[in-house]
Amino acid sequence: MALSSDNYPFLLTGSLHGIIYLWDITAVTTGSKIQSILKYDCGASITHMVLIPGFDTVVVSLKNGTILCLRILSRTKAGVKKFIKLTRIRETNINDVKELNSNSTYDSYVSQCKVCLTNNTSVIVMLTNTSKILLIDIRDMKFRSCVSNPNSHGAISSFDVNPIDMTLIIGTMRGVIDIWDLRFEILINSFTFGDHAPITNISLIKRFGPNHIVVVGGTSDALFTVWDYTKMVCKYGAVNENEAPSISKFTAVTSNLNKLQYDAGENNINIANVTVKGGSVIVAQYNIPDIFIFDLLKPMNSKILFKTALYNHELVPVQVTTNLSFMLVKPSLKRSMNQQLSVPRDTVNNIILGQIHDKSFLFAVTTQNVVNIYK
Repeated sequence: MALSSDNYPFLLTGSLHGIIYLWDITAVTTGSKIQSILKYDCGASITHMVLIPGFDTVVVSLKNGTILCLRILSRTKAGVKKFIKLTRIRETNINDVKELNSNSTYDSYVSQCKVCLTNNTSVIVMLTNTSKILLIDIRDMKFRSCVSNPNSHGAISSFDVNPIDMTLIIGTMRGVIDIWDLRFEILINSFTFGDHAPITNISLIKRFGPNHIVVVGGTSDALFTVWDYTKMVCKYGAVNENEAPSISKFTAVTSNLNKLQYDAGENNINIANVTVKGGSVIVAQYNIPDIFIFDLLKPMNSKILFKTALYNHELVPVQVTTNLSFMLVKPSLKRSMNQQLSVPRDTVNNIILGQIHDKSFLFAVTTQNVVNIYK
């Protein structure tokens, strides 16, 4: 799912059947037209897609290894923009990259991608199903480089890129965070923390401060944490506890990273999706339809967007040290076991928050292929 929030907003959704749908969000949010206005058949299952800001173009990765750039064509008449069609303008396949597949016996595909546009750089940074980070030039779709992260740190499970200085932040299945300078392809720092649970999500949060990231994983005592990755210091943790845990679980460890072992049995993290917007972190958990919004800049404004009658969560901010604060998420059971059976267990697997005509909307896609819209 991808959202463009310009003067003529639109939403793109993709399916495992390889179909991309374009929705006129103005019409959808006002209720005048609840159906897609355009569709495009990619010919293979869609694994990820991301918009190129300011170009009405979306980058789409497919299960067969293909990377597409689709342009959304439109025309404006009497001040009204009409979307005409989606057309393919660029294409490549990562299985044609010799540097990637020289020793591989099976096909690769992209599971996650980010677009980096600066005055000097126009690249797509991609994570493949074989745990490799690739850089492809948007202008000619040619391979630029492949990041060789240490195998001893575990398989790469998530990443983000700071386009200002082209810093690549990698999270692994062994709970290690690796910091790379892509300009020189140098590994700068590596650290872990907590019980080194798998890092399932890494996202920059620029409004909280420069060089800060939201991390899901590392410790199973927190829903997520926020780190200054240059100083390797934890600044914030959302904790599912009635009391603040030991701060030792939120201290960076830089030694013996090559001896860490992956143990899936220790992973108690129940996060289905994390989205960062401004200074807020939106969290959805597996089998719980509640959506939590953590306001890191104004903690007292944190709230639960959608409540079931199953739990009554209390959000309690706690200042632990000068640099570290926790948000305690205290659940108290409200319903009987028989009543709990009637509560929907649908999981939110994708969230997008956008500003449309001066109004904020949240789009949440569930595992039942339902898009819920909250204002």
